[in-house]
Amino acid sequence: MIKKVIFVSLTFGTSLFGADCTGNFFQTNAEIGMERSQLSGTLQVEDGTKLDIRKDLGISHSTAGLKAIFTRSSTHHQFGFKLEKYEHSGSKKLSSNILYNGSQYATASLINSKISLKWAKIKYRYRYNKNLSLGADINGMRFKTMVNENETKKTLLLPALGVDYTKALEEGLHFIAKGSSGFSGKSRYHYAYTGFSYDLKRLHCSCLHIGYQYKALNIENSAIHTNLKYQGLYAGLAMKF
Repeated sequence: MIKKVIFVSLTFGTSLFGADCTGNFFQTNAEIGMERSQLSGTLQVEDGTKLDIRKDLGISHSTAGLKAIFTRSSTHHQFGFKLEKYEHSGSKKLSSNILYNGSQYATASLINSKISLKWAKIKYRYRYNKNLSLGADINGMRFKTMVNENETKKTLLLPALGVDYTKALEEGLHFIAKGSSGFSGKSRYHYAYTGFSYDLKRLHCSCLHIGYQYKALNIENSAIHTNLKYQGLYAGLAMKF
């Protein structure tokens, strides 16, 4: 169903705007994609037990995350907005007593847990040369955890520095690498992406993105302590107009 919606949207959009697709700048890009992310790391709420995401909470399977990207570019400047969402859940029969958000859970108790992250990014890049762009990001994150209906939330605002690199390999095929890193107080995050962009001849002014993403998120304050890693394959369709 998602593939059909993407296909129809791209076909309609390219015919509507009648784009000529010349160059990488002076254009607008809209992209939607999916990442098969795996989550690992630790979580501690207030003065509770430090929990391993997989071993203690049973969150061991990967899940699909949705991403939407919108960018507007000129000769030397690019502005963008990105929205993505991740949600992981699991169940586990405890092998020892744990303390989470003021509640005690005894050995052999069955717990159901969930971790979700909503991530919005505002992006600016300056085109240093034809391949390299440098700039800054503002990241807004809504992090939420739940154990048996016992919920904890945290909202973060993290500024960051970023770099984008694009290299044409042949006509219609590009190598892409991106990275950014930011912090606020003791909280910090790191992001890296490598992949390829391939122009789709059958869908005018559209291209396919395939790559691998890695994100490390650390939240350190009086309420939540985390050390999380999201990583996985990414595939998306982008339309230029």
